[in-house]
Amino acid sequence: MGGRKIKVVVVVVMIFMASIVFAQSNAPYPASTTLSGVTWDHAHVITLAPGSDLWPMTWADDGNVYAVGGDGGGFNGNNDTCRARTTLTRITGNPPSITGKNLSGCMADGTGCSEGNVHHDAACDSPHATGWDGVPDAILAVGNTLHMIPWIFTDPPTRKMYHTSNFGQTWTSNNWVWTYSTGNFSPNAFLQFGKGYSGARDTYVYLIGQKVGSVGAYLSRAPIASLSTQAAYEYFTGTSGSPSWGSWANATPIFYATDGNNNGLNMAYFPALGRYIATALHGVASDDPTDTPIQALGVFEAPEPWGPWKTVYYSDNWGNYGTRHGLSNNISPKWISSDNKTFYMTFSGPDYDSFNLIKGTFTLGTPAGAIPNVPTNLNVTK
Repeated sequence: MGGRKIKVVVVVVMIFMASIVFAQSNAPYPASTTLSGVTWDHAHVITLAPGSDLWPMTWADDGNVYAVGGDGGGFNGNNDTCRARTTLTRITGNPPSITGKNLSGCMADGTGCSEGNVHHDAACDSPHATGWDGVPDAILAVGNTLHMIPWIFTDPPTRKMYHTSNFGQTWTSNNWVWTYSTGNFSPNAFLQFGKGYSGARDTYVYLIGQKVGSVGAYLSRAPIASLSTQAAYEYFTGTSGSPSWGSWANATPIFYATDGNNNGLNMAYFPALGRYIATALHGVASDDPTDTPIQALGVFEAPEPWGPWKTVYYSDNWGNYGTRHGLSNNISPKWISSDNKTFYMTFSGPDYDSFNLIKGTFTLGTPAGAIPNVPTNLNVTK
């Protein structure tokens, strides 16, 4: 009996290992030799702010995390209470002991709230309003100034950058937009560095986005002092000994997917590892053929924001969270451990419509069963 049990265990382990290889074999990049995988603590996901989704985060110079949630009441609210299109929240503490306070969103007098019968509660009412008709895609703190990009519900949709130097008491905006039309650049995330943008590679702010209608991710940058100047933005156009920057017409993708949609790349710098870590969903969602499943997650690393990329983790059934569409996966630099081996990441979607925070732990080195024979020179249409 004992020997038979051992054989069964061996078979199960072999099947499990085979499933890992199979799930990762369609990854767009070869296996990393620096980081060989991620262990996820699915049993202890922190779930707060029911009804609000998206939740891009940034680490400001005051030591707090600032996050923006969409279509809900933010922290201590829900879909009906304190509901706003965009809610700016200050998050204090470190996981698992974090608390949030809404700063800008839905006010007690109805200003900034979503249309309809919105209820109010002192626990989630914001002292200031955001007010635009759009949901958040990206946020970045440079010092204690926050820069935020929402998706605006115009026809066609647009993205626009807003700025606040007083944590949401007042907002200013660019007088131009990124229009979501085929062939245009449309930003969806800021590259995150350390506290208040400390440890940044240079004096530029980097925007990750997509070429509308393409599966590639593209990179734009502008000087920190010129984020409101449209002409200041330039685009990554390739490397030939050193990276080159130029016009959008000459831009080349920094990342691409090969098995379906690629609806957004999020990226943070891990200084102890000397690596840029990117997260992205892939594939085709069951509820929307233009979107990606929440459980189809990839994690990638590179020495530069434009690559060359290697695959750290790639799964079609991450956490078994389902095949309906997922939203962005954001890592907060504040909650990266000093050795950079552990981190916390948000995720959300229609079945997980809340602030969901999960802990990930990197495994170092290359394991048995690494991603086999993935080509490195797949063709990409610009």
